[in-house]
Amino acid sequence: MLLLTAIEQLRAELRGVESLDISDKELTYYVNRSCFLVNTLLINVAHPSVVKEKVINTGEDYKTVLPNFLRFIGNYPIRFSNGLISVEDDTTSCLVRYYSNVSPLVLAENPELPIPLDFQDIAIMYARISALNRQDMDTEPDQLLLQNTLVALGFIAQPTTEERVGVK
Repeated sequence: MLLLTAIEQLRAELRGVESLDISDKELTYYVNRSCFLVNTLLINVAHPSVVKEKVINTGEDYKTVLPNFLRFIGNYPIRFSNGLISVEDDTTSCLVRYYSNVSPLVLAENPELPIPLDFQDIAIMYARISALNRQDMDTEPDQLLLQNTLVALGFIAQPTTEERVGVK
């Protein structure tokens, strides 16, 4: 889904909410935040969509070679020093697997959402909750739906009875 399509979908879902005047820039912020949340959930369950592979070489700038690098999957004979990669064994290159974060989306570029299609509705749902929360609207039904969806997908544990009813 393109960013502008996501913004149009959010506007359609928020239609009818009185006094809700949100700019495209603000909706982009909510979409970015929700994509980051979904990506983090995918990393927590080791979803294949967030796993990247790359051959890296001694002397390369790791920020250029490993865009959106979060952490390695496994152990590698590699060290980062002053932003450069150093392969510590007898070779000068190494194939690595790592988890990747998402880059913020820029409205003017109208990019694709950086998460798998299967999870984009969850991102839109979270962005809608954020937009409604900004207006102090009742987001409890939306939050419950999102929580149940995340539980069903195995991203989070089933809340206890006390957590569901707000008992402390």
